[in-house]
Amino acid sequence: GGAVKNVLAIATGLCDGLGLGLNARAALITRGLTEMSRLGLALGAKFDTFTGLSGLGDLVLTATGDLSRNRNVGLALAQGKTLSEIIAGLGHVAEGVYCAKSVVQRAAHLGVDMPISRAVVALLDGQLTALEAEIVTVRKDEPVLFGKDEWRTRVESLEAQRTAQQGIITQRTAELHQAQIEYSSISVELQTEQAKQALLERQKTNEKGSVQGFIDGHPK
Repeated sequence: GGAVKNVLAIATGLCDGLGLGLNARAALITRGLTEMSRLGLALGAKFDTFTGLSGLGDLVLTATGDLSRNRNVGLALAQGKTLSEIIAGLGHVAEGVYCAKSVVQRAAHLGVDMPISRAVVALLDGQLTALEAEIVTVRKDEPVLFGKDEWRTRVESLEAQRTAQQGIITQRTAELHQAQIEYSSISVELQTEQAKQALLERQKTNEKGSVQGFIDGHPK
């Protein structure tokens, strides 16, 4: 569990770095816990261990904590940085980078299916891009299940969806900015009108005072 949670934290950092949202993160951690438990049981561990603090608790902290080294590796991979650049910039060890392959090899030896961990290894080895790894870890598809052309089509489709979503966000941002400009303009007009009304009220008050003063100075 202690080794696998570091690998899963890299996957979760990738998920968050790609902006997939909290639902995707929750799904990934849940599936990751299943992977971790599956391997642990195959090695003779008790299931209760993985639902306690040393299992689920440690996994959630490592996968979501801002100080998590392994999570930061995933975040950086999502930004397009190379693994060598990330390791050089960390200044300390990210255990998941070095134990991921051992975890996958051990799982394969035991006949345990761990698709998320396999995707992390493929990503670290440069066999998958960040977007391709996302399809495996979050959408539960794998290249081996599809032909090369279909796999590339899936990736290109996802990229097109992202581009379209970004276009919508840009448009909404521009509309919001325009609305803010219009609101500011209306606010200025309102303030100007209020100032005019206040000036008219003062003029009326002054005129009333002048008339009253004239009356008071010329009694009948």
